[in-house]
Amino acid sequence: MSTRSRYREERDEAPPRSKCITCLCFSWKIFTVVFSHITLIGLVVAYCVLGAMLFETLEKENEEEVSGKEFFFKEMEKLEEFLKRLNLSF
Repeated sequence: MSTRSRYREERDEAPPRSKCITCLCFSWKIFTVVFSHITLIGLVVAYCVLGAMLFETLEKENEEEVSGKEFFFKEMEKLEEFLKRLNLSF
């Protein structure tokens, strides 16, 4: 008899697991799946929040400069000067 067939026979003859061990193994599998998913979702949420905070920090000055009526009037003045250089007016 080969070693493989002896191993299979020994494995097949192993006593069945108790209900406690089966429940423990099943609980551990569920815990690991749930924990890994919660960790993954938590990392994605943290990545989004930190990215938003970084974007806000980097773009704050530019947003204040660009927002509001002041920006509109500055752009209108630039357009007016450009049209004057082209000898056009409105």
